[in-house]
Amino acid sequence: MGGEDSGRVAAADAGRPPVVAPGLIAAPAGIDLVAAFAGLVAHGDDGLVRLDGDRLYTIERLDRTAVAVETTLTPDDHGHLAVVVETGAVALLERATQAIAGRLHLPGAAFMALMAEDPVIRRAHQTAGTRPTLLYPEPLVVLLRTISAQLVNLAWAATTRRRLADGFGITRPVGQGWVIDIDPARIAALDPDEIKALQFTGAKARAIVAVAQAIVAGDLDAASLARLDTPAIRARLTAIAGIGDWTADWVLARGLGRPVVATGDLGVRKAVARAYFGQEIIPATDVARATSHWGAAALDAQTLLLASLSSAGAEGATPRMAARPRPGVVRRPKAETRS
Repeated sequence: MGGEDSGRVAAADAGRPPVVAPGLIAAPAGIDLVAAFAGLVAHGDDGLVRLDGDRLYTIERLDRTAVAVETTLTPDDHGHLAVVVETGAVALLERATQAIAGRLHLPGAAFMALMAEDPVIRRAHQTAGTRPTLLYPEPLVVLLRTISAQLVNLAWAATTRRRLADGFGITRPVGQGWVIDIDPARIAALDPDEIKALQFTGAKARAIVAVAQAIVAGDLDAASLARLDTPAIRARLTAIAGIGDWTADWVLARGLGRPVVATGDLGVRKAVARAYFGQEIIPATDVARATSHWGAAALDAQTLLLASLSSAGAEGATPRMAARPRPGVVRRPKAETRS
């Protein structure tokens, strides 16, 4: 194995691809990142984290400075992913490149060990291949994604998030595209009824404002959260009105990359049921028992089984048509598999 490949294996064990230079990230070998992150466009463009062709658009907060970033997910001839920052932010290119590399969570040594002992995970990997996890480290974005998806399908969740982004965010051009930045301080100052008017429920509107206020107060600062252990983060999140264990699980897993299984999630319950039991769905308690051996590989195994569920065309993996509503009534489709 050559030096470059050896470096990629070591980086994978560390859970992220290596940064080669400011603006360049070594592409993970054998992984189609565009296909892996196709869920970003499958249910609609919320404007906050975007996939346009092979380009990923994000906002990275670096020392409280919001920077729009474009990342080309198709490697160049040297096997590198190109990272570009918005005009005027060139001085922050190196830090933005590190931030993007940190978003690309790769299965490492713990996952390889799990595959060796678990034939279910091994078969899923043989079918779906290596599945990276795209992380959402900005607290407001990951919480918006999670709160908006409570009890509705992912298409409706993306629709409401886009309304919020268009109504209260700023569109920032970068590279060949754009991304919307929402300042938590602006959301924190809103009356929840202003968010409810976008067809969020009243409970979701209040939770979104409460989350933004906690971020402004410093209680949900990304850097400080990353230093806490998982129980402390869970306690801090669930202390906010409207945030329960389901939301906390997804923030821990998809926001911070912690090895947490969202045992109560409909998609996870379906994915684990089909993979381990050949059943349509199982209770959260059975999910917890079936996945207790995943350990440090829990995030990677969860991502893999959810990808396998979606590729199998499972019910709930794509938006479903709602029943015809009564005149003047807007009916939200039911919850579906997360991606």
